Amino acid sequence: MTNPLVRVGDDVQQKPADKLFGAYHHQFGFVTTARSVNTGMTWNENRTSLSNWGSAPTVIEPVKGKVILRNLEPAKAIVVIPLNGAGEASSNTSSTQNIKAGLEVSIGEPATTWYLARIER
Repeated sequence: MTNPLVRVGDDVQQKPADKLFGAYHHQFGFVTTARSVNTGMTWNENRTSLSNWGSAPTVIEPVKGKVILRNLEPAKAIVVIPLNGAGEASSNTSSTQNIKAGLEVSIGEPATTWYLARIER
């Protein structure tokens, strides 16, 4: 990941896909997040609490980089679809690339915090 302070969970990649998603599931969602704030949000003088929570829209710092999806055999390919703030699919999709460690996908364009991955078997 190219963002500072980004944490990627290890628990998902260590479970076989049939135990994590169920043997018959052909899609799953995943989330990436860095910094986010509501428009107009402000901190108090000591930065211990918000003096103004702000309002929509929420502004995000997109996580940019590559995600490696593991233990999804017998997946032939996975198409990753960025979702907008309303959970609607973007027309931009990313195909995965087979690498030794698993299936690799680039994320960050367009800017979003959540994705839908569809498995081709």
